[in-house]
Amino acid sequence: MRHITDILVSKTKNFQLLLAIGMVALIGVLDYRTEPELSLALFYLVPIFQATWFAGRNAGIIMSFISAAVWVFARFLATTGEHASITFYWNTLTQLGIFIIVTYVVSIQLALKKTLEKEQKLARTDFLTGAMNRRAFSDTLVAEVNRSARYDHPLSLAYIDLDNFKDVNDQHGHAEGDAVLQTVVQAIKKKVRSTDTVARLGGDEFVVLFPETGAEAADRIIGNVHNKIAAAMRENKWPVTSSIGLVTCTPPPVLSEDIIKEAEKMMYAAKGEGKNRFKCAVLPR
Repeated sequence: MRHITDILVSKTKNFQLLLAIGMVALIGVLDYRTEPELSLALFYLVPIFQATWFAGRNAGIIMSFISAAVWVFARFLATTGEHASITFYWNTLTQLGIFIIVTYVVSIQLALKKTLEKEQKLARTDFLTGAMNRRAFSDTLVAEVNRSARYDHPLSLAYIDLDNFKDVNDQHGHAEGDAVLQTVVQAIKKKVRSTDTVARLGGDEFVVLFPETGAEAADRIIGNVHNKIAAAMRENKWPVTSSIGLVTCTPPPVLSEDIIKEAEKMMYAAKGEGKNRFKCAVLPR
């Protein structure tokens, strides 16, 4: 069911409207061919819900009027004389009112859902750079460590620290420093995969998690990341480089903090050798 929903969400609004109109037409035909005493008015709520959820409130309102019109037309053709009565017109207005109420209820639910998703995303995101924040990354790392241990798959983690970042803040102000951090995250994201996780631990320290990634693949990716950061800094004339520690483990330690500590050690080793480089290590089984 979730897979079907994802497919529907990925379609355009126009497609959703056309699909809803087709459903209304089908229900209208069935409504016409059904006994007059048996109304299918309830089934018109399905395309109304679908149009509202996937195309918005206005689309739902339009579909409500179309559904009411089709219902009236089907009843008009299926009955004799009833359409001229006050009861018939009252029932028509009642149906339209129900359709519109359902549209507003669904649209409110959708708005609440989007608000909740936005709040959840903000709670997991570093407000300055758009990278995952430390708390959310901690949860992600624990989950990936457990999954990696369960299936005996490799896992790699890079610890990135910016060299000479303090000089930018001191000489050009924190606004310029913020621009550096944002640019670094953008550079990292351009070189990692969609399955990798980029997070800011705080200050000018970042981590990248590579699930199910061995040493060779992780080394290649982090080399590209290091070069991309360097190029972005040169382009903006910032005297900043990066020192990176990369560790790979199969399976990972029971404690996710151990991976971060080992990657941090490698990062400091890179700094100790002159900065602006990355060092890699494979943790023993």
